[in-house]
Amino acid sequence: MSRRASYVRKGEDDMSAYVPLQSHRPSVGQANSPNPGQSSSAFTKDFAAEPMNYKESSRYSIPMLDAATRAHLVGVVRQRNVRAWERLVIIILSICLIITMFRGHAETVVERTKMKLAAPKHPLRLKSPLKSFRANLLDSRGYVTSFPHSGLTNQLIEYFKLVHLGQRLDRAVIIPDLKAVRYEGGDVPLSRFFDLQHLSYYSNVSIVEWADTKIPDVPGTEPEKLSCWGWRDDRPLQRYNTHTDFWPPPGQLTVPSSIETAMTFPAMEVLVSQDQTQWLTDKANEFFGGVQNAPAFPDEQVLCFENLFFVPSIHFVQGKVDKTFSLEELSPEDPVWKNAGVHMKFSKHANKIGDELIDSLLGSKSKPFVAVHIRQGDFVTFGRVSSSTDVVEAYAAAEKEVQEEIWRRRKSSVMAMQVGKMKHKRLPVVFATDSEDPLFIKKLTALGWIYINHNDFATVTRFGGWYPGILDSLILSRSVGFVGTKQSTFSYVAARRVESWNGGVSKIV
Repeated sequence: MSRRASYVRKGEDDMSAYVPLQSHRPSVGQANSPNPGQSSSAFTKDFAAEPMNYKESSRYSIPMLDAATRAHLVGVVRQRNVRAWERLVIIILSICLIITMFRGHAETVVERTKMKLAAPKHPLRLKSPLKSFRANLLDSRGYVTSFPHSGLTNQLIEYFKLVHLGQRLDRAVIIPDLKAVRYEGGDVPLSRFFDLQHLSYYSNVSIVEWADTKIPDVPGTEPEKLSCWGWRDDRPLQRYNTHTDFWPPPGQLTVPSSIETAMTFPAMEVLVSQDQTQWLTDKANEFFGGVQNAPAFPDEQVLCFENLFFVPSIHFVQGKVDKTFSLEELSPEDPVWKNAGVHMKFSKHANKIGDELIDSLLGSKSKPFVAVHIRQGDFVTFGRVSSSTDVVEAYAAAEKEVQEEIWRRRKSSVMAMQVGKMKHKRLPVVFATDSEDPLFIKKLTALGWIYINHNDFATVTRFGGWYPGILDSLILSRSVGFVGTKQSTFSYVAARRVESWNGGVSKIV
């Protein structure tokens, strides 16, 4: 056994207390004898004849380690201590790096894992689309879907309401595609821009898209039919080779809502829970000359509606219906927002492009800022707003009020985290507008505001027609203070996001 590898305890406190095990095995000769003149056999005899305790034996039977061995052992121990500290430092730095990488808008690994393990159960037979949507449905599940239309934000509000309806009816939600209405370049899945896994987990609703259910845009899929509740048929499932028919809901379940007539959420619950055969038979006789000539009655397994935008939320305050907010405003206390809309976060893909655009505008993707949305376009045409200098001054005054409120609230935990320890000074301001008037835009940039210019960023060329609106919406939602336009759903949703996601300040002009 080598001297370097095997040692036994000799003393109490120093390195000289360790001696080689070979010292207990005297060899022929006098190298290990206590006296140079004594033979090894005599030494062994004496050692065995006298019983000794541990301390006594160490006094004259085992020699001290030489200086070189002691120095070597001290060096080994010190080297091991250094390596232990190095490992500890590496672990701490790794943890800090992981925290930094996943801070901000990206979900943490823990949250992602939690969403995968505890998410609502997948509501289809397979996790891939089939040639028939009915073949992909589970017999034990009920489903609900709708078909949004109009502009981007109006469609998003309909998605909020569809998810909330799924909550109330305990049905899986089949999300339709975002519908192109102008120059977007075709219908696209909602999941391209929004994180549906996050929405499903936090709203506690099973959510899939129509593209997950049936293969779109290919020949050879099974032609199918689906009957729904509503008034207008725009062939919303044409991409999926599915014909739709619509039946008007019972009149006693509808109420005037804004410029339309719609059912409330409680009315929809009644619609599903009660038999509507008599009402449908009467309508079949009225419109089609009999049931035999009419399309199938509204589907019971896949409950579907033509349009949910005008469905009002009945919210009570102190026992009375709250009429403070209009339908378009989406009250911050509305369960449609609190239970569904607030959980519809932007996708990783959209956030990555948004980070690039914000960095190009501000020089940093993490710098706090104030955002302004100024609706012009058709609002000017319809006389809702003006493009005059007075309007610019009104937005500028509102922006100043928001800046002051931010600094009054900067000591709160959320706001302090957003603005950091900056001294009292004006935060940078970015603005989005649908105005194409260069003089109007020049008035705004003269205030020191930064224009989200999608021509300079080549947004449409690089990404497509949907992205200017999506990126405007995303950037506004990142601000700690927001000024928007009255009657604009784009502004109202941005305001709710700033308030709910960032603990920010909002003001509508």
